[in-house]
This record gives sequence, structure tokens and C-alpha cells, in this order.
Amino acid sequence: MSTLRVDNLRGQTADGTNRYIVQVVQNTPTTTTHITIIQSPPTMAEVSTTFRTTITPKFASSLLRLNFQCLIGGRNSSSIMGIKFFDITNSSNVGFSSLGTGSSRTFVNASVRTKDHDANDRDHLNMTAYQSANNTNSRTYTIQAYKEADGTMDFNMTGTDNSGCSYAPPVFTIEEIAQ
Repeated sequence: MSTLRVDNLRGQTADGTNRYIVQVVQNTPTTTTHITIIQSPPTMAEVSTTFRTTITPKFASSLLRLNFQCLIGGRNSSSIMGIKFFDITNSSNVGFSSLGTGSSRTFVNASVRTKDHDANDRDHLNMTAYQSANNTNSRTYTIQAYKEADGTMDFNMTGTDNSGCSYAPPVFTIEEIAQ
């Protein structure tokens, strides 16, 4: 029988740069309820304070990879829903670019339209964005959302509580990647 013990495993990219995950912060709220939001663009609202996730980068040169996933539903409307990461500490969007936004489009990290069969249909959102750490100050991120026209947007589950409907815990993960 053989044993392999590794204290630190680092990969090297084609350009000779060492990149590795320095730390991972994961937030899966321990108490999750049915979350609804009614917000029209361009104003976005925080989905839930339970999604707030804080990281303190170890290196200013690191890259932060934010990933959020959960069930969402649009209550069988044809309205577009927009979701984004928001840096509460620095009051800024994550992964923002002015390229391709046009004159009146609202910036988001993910967008969906769920015109399905009925109000209980849902989709699984998996949203990722990247941001340079720039410093080693602690910062807190959250999830914000809007719906194109007035109406309700569901997170985590739909409004009907029966065995035919599903629930999946939301997961917000931030990885610090050394550059």
C-alpha cells in the first residue's frame, strides 16, 4: 500500500505562471425560505441578505471567481429577469463591462425568461463572474435582481408546496485564485 501526501499542489500554465486556488468561501444558507422579488429595471434589489458572502483576499494580485446557483422561476410570465453580483463594500458591479451594453440595457451577469407551462415551472440558474482582488481588504458580495415588467420572481422554490415541486439549496461560492 502506498501513501501520497501533498502539502501544496500548484499548476503551471503555458506561459509559466503558477495559478492555484488560495481559498474558497462557500455560503449555503442554513435556513432558506421561498424568496420573491418584485423589481423593474434599471433598479435592481438585493434578493436576500442570507446570500451575502464575505471574503478577505490573501493576495492583492489574485483573481476572484464568484459563482451562484439556485432555482429561479418567473411565474409563467414572458418578462425577462436579470440577476447580478454586487460588491456591497465598494458599491460596484462585478465583471462590469461597457462593451455591448448599448444605450439603455441594464448590466447583469445572467438573464433568463421563463415562459413555461404554469407558475410553478423553474429553471436552474448558474452564474459566474470574475474580479481582480486589487487589495487584501475584506469585501462582501450579494445577489441583486430585477424583472422586466412588474411581477413576481421566485428564488429557491416556487409558491406551490407539494411533492411534485422541487427545492434545491442556493449556493454562493467565491474562490481566490493566485495569479
